[in-house]
Amino acid sequence: MVNPAIDYDTSNAINIIAIALLVTSISIIIIPIQNSFAQNISAPAVSTWGTGHLNVFVVAPDHTLRYNPYFNGRFAGWQQSLGHPPGVNLTSDPAAVSWDPNRIDVFVRGSDDNIWWISYDRNTNTWNNWQSIGKPNGDGILPTSLKRLGFENGVGPPNGAWEWNSAQYAAPDRLTAVTSPIKEGSHALKATVKHGDNASGGARAEVVLNNVANYFHEGDNAWYHWYTMFPNGSQPTPPWQVWTQWHQGDDRLTGGPAIEFNVHTGTKLDLRVMPWFWDNQSCFTVAAGQCGYQWVEPIRTGVWYEMLFHVKWSQNSNVGSVELWVNGNKVVPCSGCSTHMATLDTRDPTASVYLKQGLYLKDVISQPQYVLHDGMRVAKCPPDHQYYHPNTEKCYTSPPAVFAFSSKR
Repeated sequence: MVNPAIDYDTSNAINIIAIALLVTSISIIIIPIQNSFAQNISAPAVSTWGTGHLNVFVVAPDHTLRYNPYFNGRFAGWQQSLGHPPGVNLTSDPAAVSWDPNRIDVFVRGSDDNIWWISYDRNTNTWNNWQSIGKPNGDGILPTSLKRLGFENGVGPPNGAWEWNSAQYAAPDRLTAVTSPIKEGSHALKATVKHGDNASGGARAEVVLNNVANYFHEGDNAWYHWYTMFPNGSQPTPPWQVWTQWHQGDDRLTGGPAIEFNVHTGTKLDLRVMPWFWDNQSCFTVAAGQCGYQWVEPIRTGVWYEMLFHVKWSQNSNVGSVELWVNGNKVVPCSGCSTHMATLDTRDPTASVYLKQGLYLKDVISQPQYVLHDGMRVAKCPPDHQYYHPNTEKCYTSPPAVFAFSSKR
């Protein structure tokens, strides 16, 4: 048996081509799939328990396992669904095997990260119930610390800041927990700033992780995973807006935070390291690899951005570094960019930073501005397992590949 492939014909119907040794010759079998079923199916898995028989499996767009058996010289059709485990969607390509003429076993990853198993017994002509065989942990270990900073527990302004330490806002309604749109749990944060707002010396509405025990210091290996949306109908207004930042531990310092995520000119999202340093050099070009900008891309409204950000915190430009994955794809270090840089402000005697999220903007903006955030996780990994994987919330010896954490919550 060789690996099957997917072929798209001119009518936009998908045909799975399975090439198998049938009797003594190689046959090409076309398995048509209705157009209504043709979008976003998984790659197929194929097994056989003997000559002249094939079993083809795919995960359908509704996250169920579909089955099409071949016997007596033809396929029976895709009408047979094997469903999915109760309360669990199927999220990977299936794998199938027949180790006996009367047996089929199929394995698929579930939305709970467990591997799920379903088997067929030809003697009784029945499919057994779905069973979990557990979650592979590999070489993963628990982070040295993991904080879940959401908006599910506690109260918000004016009496609290949910799961964060504190909040900065001009009025309590500038920071609200909303039930739609959300990315995980039952609430997300809506941060709003209006013309004339002033809080802690600026036009801002931010939740803050700023008790000293939660500062990030020289040598910390920290990961941040969260979701951000600029809702449909919002019009981010020039010149700049900061939507997530790591502020120096010494609040007397001016010129911008150590690291910031921005909206620039109302059209671009970016990540910038040491903005105060580059501004002092009169370097303002908003382009990846220039003036401290590590990532720049056009803004899209109405979609959740999934952010995974890795920082080695250091005042030493040969030690500090940043990595960034956006919607599962690694975008930093950018092509041709330096892999190391100072990530802690060299002017700061505390050699530390703290996290702020919400919205902070140039106070000349006249229209109300708002943004949504959800599901911040902050993890610290030990040096020998320095890579955090959001899928498992564990630390590993190798970096995460393209991930789809958002599809599993």
